Amino acid sequence: MQDARGTYEDFCLHSGNTEDAPPLAGVCHARGANSAIPPIWIPYFVVEDLAQALTRAKEQGGEVFDGPRSCGGAQQMAFIRDLDGATFALVGS
Repeated sequence: MQDARGTYEDFCLHSGNTEDAPPLAGVCHARGANSAIPPIWIPYFVVEDLAQALTRAKEQGGEVFDGPRSCGGAQQMAFIRDLDGATFALVGS
């Protein structure tokens, strides 16, 4: 990753031994494209229909505070804060 202050690395935990395996969680610097995301480990939940899952999350009181946005390939992701302030991401198409 890179922003006006220079280059840096964000991290993603995958379910297998390669980056091609589905992502399980990530932690990002609160910089650049990820400046709205808290610098904590965030679990990812893969969903079939991201738009439908986001609608359901909002109906249940969740706040979509970043995204949806591309996370590589055809997949999109969005970051949600639940009623207690916990953060998680939904990943889908």
